[in-house]
Amino acid sequence: MKQRKIKSCIAAAMAFMCFGSISAQFEINAYADSSHTVTVTTDGNGAASADTPVQIANGQVTLTATPNAGYEFDHWEITSTTTSYSKEANIVFVLDTTGSMSNKIEKVKDNLANLVQFLDAKSMGLNMSIIEFSDARNYDGSTVYHTFSNGTHWTSDVSEAVAIFDKVKTGSGWDETPTDAFTQLLKKDGTLNFPAGSVNNYIFMLTDEDYYDFKDTAENSAKNRYPMETWIDKFVNAGVKVTVFTKEYYKSAYEDLFTKTGGMYVDITTEDYTKAMNDFADYLDQTSVTTGKSVYENPYTMTMPDGNVTAKAFFKPVNKSAYTITVVTDGHGRAYASKNTALPGENIGITAYPDSGYMLESVVCIEGGAVLHDNTFVMPAANVVIKVTFKENLTEYIMSGRPYSYIFTYDSEMNLVKINSNRNFDGFPDYVTVKIDLGKEYAGMTGSLCSGRKSNRNVIETITLDENGCYTFKAGIAKNYSFVLDE
Repeated sequence: MKQRKIKSCIAAAMAFMCFGSISAQFEINAYADSSHTVTVTTDGNGAASADTPVQIANGQVTLTATPNAGYEFDHWEITSTTTSYSKEANIVFVLDTTGSMSNKIEKVKDNLANLVQFLDAKSMGLNMSIIEFSDARNYDGSTVYHTFSNGTHWTSDVSEAVAIFDKVKTGSGWDETPTDAFTQLLKKDGTLNFPAGSVNNYIFMLTDEDYYDFKDTAENSAKNRYPMETWIDKFVNAGVKVTVFTKEYYKSAYEDLFTKTGGMYVDITTEDYTKAMNDFADYLDQTSVTTGKSVYENPYTMTMPDGNVTAKAFFKPVNKSAYTITVVTDGHGRAYASKNTALPGENIGITAYPDSGYMLESVVCIEGGAVLHDNTFVMPAANVVIKVTFKENLTEYIMSGRPYSYIFTYDSEMNLVKINSNRNFDGFPDYVTVKIDLGKEYAGMTGSLCSGRKSNRNVIETITLDENGCYTFKAGIAKNYSFVLDE
């Protein structure tokens, strides 16, 4: 196992382009007061230098890059002998500690070492933070943001993280409040508490229930408690990707969270957590960038680390810009492009991973005019958006004997009233007819039909029950729906 240290500032910020001389300063926390060398190189399309070739640990260094005619500065690539990893992931483990979660938390803990080994094989480091939550709505102070022996909320020592997992105790709670865990990440300046300058930032959320959504009120805002929609915006703006381990019943409740942030969904009931962690490691590798390859800030400040530093300046032609590649899905799997940005003429591949029970249906370009052949395309001179769609693998559903289509009826307080289902059909139809039948006492009552179990979000339609308290709905195969009665 490779030895890790928490790094504080390799990565960065805003793109800055110009035609003249460009200066950059950079900062990395030091570990010892010793001298090390600073080596500066370029890609051949300009000049670059450091104001000193040797500096003690914790001393300041300034880099300057000057592009040749027809080129402009692109980025610094900075590496140090303090680390043998080409990139690092910073993961906040957000754990639901209500009573039913004990065995799931144990499975994650038992596979932390496997996750580290999987990442080691990819030359990828790992920093970890742990927040446990239950029901902050009814039990103020129940959310715990753990501090490690180094006095911070971050560690790269897997044994120390496992020790924290061992201390986690499950208990009571009715309204799960993961957003109160998110609140713990907010620093006084409004930014999120990830290692300074980090670029590969993730949240790993483990829960087997829907969540209580704090309302957008002055009282809640004073406590930095915001609705889930607000947190999604904060994560998107900060580049934080959120992966959710939860039951299939509640996948729709968290769909915006993991889809809009570029995370992934994993069925929490899976028996093979070793495979789940391996898949998560693959996802981290595919969605992270090499540390130091995206440093554009000017000035860029660095304190010399306890090791030698190599800084390489990269330039690009003034009239040849890289364009972005964005991959979106329908929520039933994940997909990635081989590169996030590319120059016109580069070959780009799309890789798709369907969720369990689904298979790939189509890969199409919806913006940018790219022409796909066998899920690859040549990058045009435009930003590109690729849409990946999956379809249900009905053979898998039927062969596995999974339940087919259910509608769960709830009153306005989300108390279960009745369950209706239809599992009697032949062949492979596009849908199955399910009848909501509540009896004549519910005649004429109205409500919202929503996707997912115990969900009042993702409204499909508003319906009125007939004189017998019934309504017939065309349901998708192997789908759960909620009918929530109005008051």
